[in-house]
Order: sequence, then C-alpha cells, then structure tokens
Amino acid sequence: MHNVYQIKNVCKTYPNGHKALNNVSININQGEVIGLIGVNGSGKTTLSSIIASLIPLTSGEVLYNGKSIYDNISKHRQMIGLCPQKINLDNRITVKENLINDALFFGLSRKEAVERFNVISKKLMLQEYENSYPATLSGGYKQRVSIGRSLMHDPKLVIFDEPTLGLDPHIRKHLWDIILDLKKDGVSVILTTHYMDEVEYLSDYICLLHNGEVKFSGTLDELKKERNGNLEDIMVAISEEEA
Repeated sequence: MHNVYQIKNVCKTYPNGHKALNNVSININQGEVIGLIGVNGSGKTTLSSIIASLIPLTSGEVLYNGKSIYDNISKHRQMIGLCPQKINLDNRITVKENLINDALFFGLSRKEAVERFNVISKKLMLQEYENSYPATLSGGYKQRVSIGRSLMHDPKLVIFDEPTLGLDPHIRKHLWDIILDLKKDGVSVILTTHYMDEVEYLSDYICLLHNGEVKFSGTLDELKKERNGNLEDIMVAISEEEA
C-alpha cells in the first residue's frame, strides 16, 4: 500500500505551556482508514489540526510523499478535506451554494464545481435538498452537507472529527458506507470517534493517543492481542494506568 503521509516526531506545546503532543509518529497510507482514538484531551484534535495545517507544530515533520507539507502549504490544503465536529455551514445560502463555494475556493471552475456537486449530491442523497437552507435541515442532513463540502475539491485525505456524534443509528450506518466508498476510491481517511463499534467496523489501523503520546499504533487484532481485551476495556485500562 502506497505511503502518502508521514507524521514524524511531532510535538506541540501551546503558548500557555500545555504540551498537547509529544513525539507523535504515524504513517497514513493511500486508501486506508485510520481510527484516531483516545479520551478527551488526549491530543486527537490537535494532531488532526496540525495535519490539516490549521495550527503549526512546535517540532517534528509532516511529510507528503517524502516532502514537507510546508514547502507548498496551499497545495497541501487542496489535498485535505476536513469535516469538523462542529458544523459550520453558511445558513444564508443554499446547500448547493455551500458546496459550490467550497469548490470555487479550492480553484475549481464553476463548470467543474457544478459537475462535482452533481456527483457528491447523488452520493450523499442530497438532490432533494440542494435548494434548501442548512438551518432547515435535520442534524443528519446537516452532517451530510458538511461531509459533502469536505469532498468537493476531491481531496486525497479526509479528516472526520466525530462525524456521527449524536446521529441516529441508520444515519450513522449510511455515513459509514460513505467512508468505505472513499476508501475504495483510494482516499485516505482519519477518523476520530468515541464510538468503539465505529472504530472496529471502519478502521484498517488504529492510533491510540493518551496525554499527547502514542500508546499504540497498529491493527485492531494486534491491539487486542497485545492488551488482551476488547477495545473499550483497553481504553479504560490505559486511562487508569496513566491516572
């Protein structure tokens, strides 16, 4: 499997002195779903934000195909899709306009943006709502629109931050199918979630963070073998060990 991103010895210390990440290293392969797990405050959001180039690292490297993302940060951002936990759609414009504007921002022509919208809206079953305003939609459909917006510029890596939090089971399952479709298309995915069934169903590889450090990286089977338990029990045990 082709290695796309390398996170090497990444550290992040905030101005207040809080050390959010300490020597974090992971590889992200093409078409691979990485389950990024850990309790609140473990460093998941900080790591995702660094990979998406939303915040700077303190030390270490983030490489794409062996080259630093900071060599051409605008090009890197065009290859990243980010679906944040807090939905931030523009309620002043329609669903279609929200998605089209994202594509235009990333350099697609209007013709390309419309063509891409038609593909994404069909995939996410949004055709019926393309002229609706986000504020009128249910939570599940708002999340679909947010996911659609993150995919409009055809990214190589998509970061999902708690994408199914608070959603009904059937909507969660549909979003799982979307993530698996991305994987089939060769898109890499970072998934942060507190739902362990989600991690087990979707992830090829797991990175478990605690207090800003990688406590485990590998497959689910490797983790269960190493720690001798199910995923939820392992999470609790690691938290208690570090308490």
